[in-house]
Amino acid sequence: MVCVTCHTDPNGAPALNAFGKDYRAERNATNGSVDWERLGALDSDGDGYNNSAELSGGYLPGDPGSNPRTGVKYEGFTGSGITGLLTAGLTLFVVALLGIALGFRMLAARNRRLAAKESEATEPPVEAAAKDGAPKP
Repeated sequence: MVCVTCHTDPNGAPALNAFGKDYRAERNATNGSVDWERLGALDSDGDGYNNSAELSGGYLPGDPGSNPRTGVKYEGFTGSGITGLLTAGLTLFVVALLGIALGFRMLAARNRRLAAKESEATEPPVEAAAKDGAPKP
């Protein structure tokens, strides 16, 4: 949901619209949980359409000028909004995959360094060889 679903200001300022007031009353009446069936059955803005119909249609249930009769929808609910969300989701997915690949590369490099250190530690030191070049028994 977006801020103007419950607030009169698109930036989410404290003033609530009719739906926001009904939502707050529902939360207060139920100790924080919301009965969405009951809230959806209300017509908070008094435009003749219940909250559920307005929300599912992309309209604002707290704005009497936003309903199926007027056709005025909030732009955040349009296809461009969904496209933006899908693009953001895909971008996040690609970044996560790149992060995982980079993590595996770093882990492989670390393991190679540790293996090189370990092999150096198990080789006999050069001083252990005899002065004539023959290994000591």
